[in-house]
Amino acid sequence: MEFNKYFDHTFLKAFATEKDIDTLCQQARELNTASVCVNEEWVAYCKELLKDTNVMVCSVVGFPLGQCGLNTKAYETKEALKDGADEIDSVSYTHLTLPTIA
Repeated sequence: MEFNKYFDHTFLKAFATEKDIDTLCQQARELNTASVCVNEEWVAYCKELLKDTNVMVCSVVGFPLGQCGLNTKAYETKEALKDGADEIDSVSYTHLTLPTIA
């Protein structure tokens, strides 16, 4: 069983550099992970770096807090898909998902 195909290799820090993303994609190639998960600004770059592999490109919307509105998440999703994302991870707004504590 190839456990590596169940994992996303992720770099979501706001200060990511091209070198960081190059390293991320190289490691994903070597490990043959399911995907790399990056902020939307890096989707097209990762797609190019990984074009000859079966490693997918994932992007996040509403990251990191999930507190943007649905229209913002929809826009972020459209942009990521336009840039080549194969998968979208959406961050939920916590007050909608956590039980209220009285």
